Amino acid sequence: MSSSTKRAIVNGEPLIQVDVYENSVRVSVLEN
Repeated sequence: MSSSTKRAIVNGEPLIQVDVYENSVRVSVLEN
């Protein structure tokens, strides 16, 4: 099963990138 990426905008900024894998979840904050 391939990994999926979900992105959500919180308060208009910053951009939250959530990478969901089979056994783990990685959350990274992308700021400009």
